[in-house]
Amino acid sequence: MKKGIFASAVIGIIMLISLTVFNVDNSNIAKFIRELKGHDLKVKDITKEVNKEMPNLNTKKNTILLVDESERIYIEIPEDVEKSVEEKIPLYTSPVIDFTGIPHLYIKDKLVVSYFGQNLKLLDVLEQLLGKSLVN
Repeated sequence: MKKGIFASAVIGIIMLISLTVFNVDNSNIAKFIRELKGHDLKVKDITKEVNKEMPNLNTKKNTILLVDESERIYIEIPEDVEKSVEEKIPLYTSPVIDFTGIPHLYIKDKLVVSYFGQNLKLLDVLEQLLGKSLVN
């Protein structure tokens, strides 16, 4: 009986910690969305729509935003930010890979933000909010 209560307590604590981490990550994304909207940008979370279109895409740790009805921003919440960035930089700077737009990569508040495009207004806002892109 005591083992069952102890196991239940441990599981409860683990779930509480997981929810807290998940909420912190989500609050960082929510904060970023509010900041984008504060710069007069129209922002819509299209992650669910993209999942329906491309079910094989792993968006469990990614959020996809549609900005000003045509630009997409990809937000990742990796377990290891440094590793994620180290993996992305060679891809984003490779002359062999042809992206649909110029790749830009940012880090802030445990978020790894990618944007592939040339929208000057959006690039200016991203630099104000996130600093200079790690790739150019």
